[in-house]
Amino acid sequence: MMTLLYVLLGIGLLLVVIGFFLPGCVIVERSVTIDQPAGKIFPWAADLKLWPGWTVWNNSEDATLAYTYPGPTTGIGGSMQWTAKKMGDGSLRFTEFELGKRLVYELRMPAHQTTVRGEIEFESAGGGATRVTWLDELELGGNPLKKWLGPLLKKMLGRAFERNLQGLKVAAMTGHAAGPGPK
Repeated sequence: MMTLLYVLLGIGLLLVVIGFFLPGCVIVERSVTIDQPAGKIFPWAADLKLWPGWTVWNNSEDATLAYTYPGPTTGIGGSMQWTAKKMGDGSLRFTEFELGKRLVYELRMPAHQTTVRGEIEFESAGGGATRVTWLDELELGGNPLKKWLGPLLKKMLGRAFERNLQGLKVAAMTGHAAGPGPK
């Protein structure tokens, strides 16, 4: 019995030590090329009230999700707040806003003590198409156990971005939001 206890303690200690060497920052980036000019795509991302129509962050993914908009929903300072049992509560605020080119935001989830810096960029892909790149950067801090969440977060968020970008593509191509891309 003592041998088993020592083995479990050794494994636990090893996981903590390895955790110290894991990256303290998670960066997730996904892109899609949309056969539309940026002027047709940008408005869908620039207005936070439109996000539930084309992202995974909507009521069909979490029935308890409720958004509020404490002020403007577009431009620098545009913001939204939400409550949700599955996703958790949070807020998002645009910190930089370059019309037709780039959106930068700060996303906060207080219960998880998390702040994310994100951006969505729009650049010409030639022939009237636009390459849209979505990037999030999340600091995990120095906690070695929290750092073990990095690979899981990277995978989950990457899949969400892929679905979001497909939803954005459909919205830009058809002129109406039909939800995120398939799971």
